[in-house]
Amino acid sequence: MDISEVVSELNELLGQATGADEEQRIISLLRSLEGADFGRAIAGVSLERMLSALDWRVWGPDVRADFLQMLERRAGDLDLDTKVHLINLLAQGKTSLGEEKVIAALFMSETGQRLTELKLKVDTSSQ
Repeated sequence: MDISEVVSELNELLGQATGADEEQRIISLLRSLEGADFGRAIAGVSLERMLSALDWRVWGPDVRADFLQMLERRAGDLDLDTKVHLINLLAQGKTSLGEEKVIAALFMSETGQRLTELKLKVDTSSQ
Protein backbone atom coordinates (compact mmCIF):
# COMPACT_ATOMS: atom_id res chain seq x y z
CA MET A 1 0.00 0.00 0.00
CA ASP A 2 1.53 3.33 -0.98
CA ILE A 3 1.38 6.47 1.16
CA SER A 4 -1.51 8.07 -0.73
CA GLU A 5 -3.61 4.93 -0.15
CA VAL A 6 -2.71 4.95 3.55
CA VAL A 7 -3.64 8.63 3.92
CA SER A 8 -6.89 8.00 2.06
CA GLU A 9 -7.79 5.09 4.34
CA LEU A 10 -6.85 7.09 7.44
CA ASN A 11 -9.09 9.95 6.34
CA GLU A 12 -11.91 7.52 5.60
CA LEU A 13 -11.58 5.98 9.08
CA LEU A 14 -11.42 9.41 10.71
CA GLY A 15 -14.46 10.58 8.77
CA GLN A 16 -16.74 8.29 10.73
CA ALA A 17 -17.43 7.42 14.33
CA THR A 18 -14.54 5.28 15.52
CA GLY A 19 -14.74 2.28 17.76
CA ALA A 20 -11.99 0.01 19.02
CA ASP A 21 -11.62 -1.80 15.67
CA GLU A 22 -11.23 1.42 13.66
CA GLU A 23 -8.81 2.84 16.20
CA GLN A 24 -6.67 -0.31 16.05
CA ARG A 25 -6.67 -0.08 12.24
CA ILE A 26 -5.46 3.54 12.44
CA ILE A 27 -2.60 2.55 14.76
CA SER A 28 -1.76 -0.44 12.56
CA LEU A 29 -1.60 1.72 9.44
CA LEU A 30 0.66 4.24 11.15
CA ARG A 31 2.95 1.52 12.53
CA SER A 32 3.39 0.12 9.03
CA LEU A 33 4.96 3.37 7.78
CA GLU A 34 8.66 4.10 7.80
CA GLY A 35 10.58 7.37 7.89
CA ALA A 36 9.17 10.26 5.93
CA ASP A 37 6.02 8.29 5.02
CA PHE A 38 4.99 8.42 8.68
CA GLY A 39 5.39 12.20 8.62
CA ARG A 40 3.44 12.47 5.36
CA ALA A 41 0.58 10.43 6.82
CA ILE A 42 0.39 12.55 9.96
CA ALA A 43 0.52 15.74 7.87
CA GLY A 44 -2.20 14.38 5.56
CA VAL A 45 -4.93 13.95 8.17
CA SER A 46 -6.84 16.21 10.52
CA LEU A 47 -4.80 16.08 13.70
CA GLU A 48 -7.74 17.49 15.65
CA ARG A 49 -9.89 14.58 14.49
CA MET A 50 -7.08 12.05 15.05
CA LEU A 51 -6.63 13.17 18.65
CA SER A 52 -10.36 13.14 19.34
CA ALA A 53 -10.90 9.78 17.62
CA LEU A 54 -8.24 7.90 19.56
CA ASP A 55 -9.73 7.26 22.99
CA TRP A 56 -8.22 6.81 26.41
CA ARG A 57 -9.64 3.40 27.20
CA VAL A 58 -10.30 2.01 30.65
CA TRP A 59 -10.87 -1.46 29.17
CA GLY A 60 -9.07 -2.75 26.14
CA PRO A 61 -6.10 -1.26 24.30
CA ASP A 62 -5.22 2.34 25.05
CA VAL A 63 -4.79 3.50 21.47
CA ARG A 64 -4.35 7.15 22.42
CA ALA A 65 -1.35 6.25 24.60
CA ASP A 66 -0.01 4.11 21.73
CA PHE A 67 -0.39 7.05 19.34
CA LEU A 68 1.33 9.47 21.72
CA GLN A 69 4.22 7.04 22.24
CA MET A 70 4.51 6.66 18.47
CA LEU A 71 4.65 10.45 18.06
CA GLU A 72 7.26 10.70 20.79
CA ARG A 73 9.50 8.04 19.20
CA ARG A 74 9.04 9.32 15.65
CA ALA A 75 9.09 13.10 16.21
CA GLY A 76 12.06 13.40 13.86
CA ASP A 77 9.95 12.07 10.97
CA LEU A 78 7.54 15.03 11.13
CA ASP A 79 7.93 18.28 9.21
CA LEU A 80 8.19 21.60 11.01
CA ASP A 81 4.63 22.76 10.31
CA THR A 82 3.19 19.47 11.60
CA LYS A 83 5.29 19.79 14.76
CA VAL A 84 3.98 23.32 15.33
CA HIS A 85 0.38 22.18 14.83
CA LEU A 86 0.81 19.20 17.17
CA ILE A 87 2.46 21.31 19.87
CA ASN A 88 -0.41 23.80 19.74
CA LEU A 89 -3.05 21.05 19.87
CA LEU A 90 -1.41 19.09 22.66
CA ALA A 91 -0.69 22.18 24.79
CA GLN A 92 -4.35 23.25 24.95
CA GLY A 93 -5.85 22.90 28.40
CA LYS A 94 -4.57 20.38 30.88
CA THR A 95 -1.91 18.10 29.40
CA SER A 96 -1.22 14.51 30.33
CA LEU A 97 2.28 13.21 30.96
CA GLY A 98 2.16 11.45 27.58
CA GLU A 99 1.24 14.69 25.82
CA GLU A 100 4.02 16.56 27.63
CA LYS A 101 6.52 13.92 26.53
CA VAL A 102 5.43 14.34 22.91
CA ILE A 103 5.76 18.13 23.13
CA ALA A 104 9.25 17.78 24.59
CA ALA A 105 10.23 15.23 21.92
CA LEU A 106 8.99 17.54 19.17
CA PHE A 107 11.22 20.36 20.42
CA MET A 108 14.19 18.07 21.07
CA SER A 109 13.97 16.63 17.56
CA GLU A 110 15.30 19.91 16.18
CA THR A 111 18.60 21.73 16.68
CA GLY A 112 20.21 24.99 15.64
CA GLN A 113 18.34 27.19 13.19
CA ARG A 114 15.47 24.70 12.78
CA LEU A 115 14.89 24.71 16.55
CA THR A 116 14.82 28.50 16.54
CA GLU A 117 12.36 28.43 13.63
CA LEU A 118 10.16 25.89 15.45
CA LYS A 119 10.06 28.00 18.61
CA LEU A 120 9.26 31.16 16.66
CA LYS A 121 6.47 29.44 14.73
CA VAL A 122 4.97 28.06 17.95
CA ASP A 123 5.17 31.49 19.58
CA THR A 124 3.54 33.29 16.67
CA SER A 125 0.89 30.65 16.01
CA SER A 126 -0.35 30.51 19.58
CA GLN A 127 -1.05 34.24 19.90
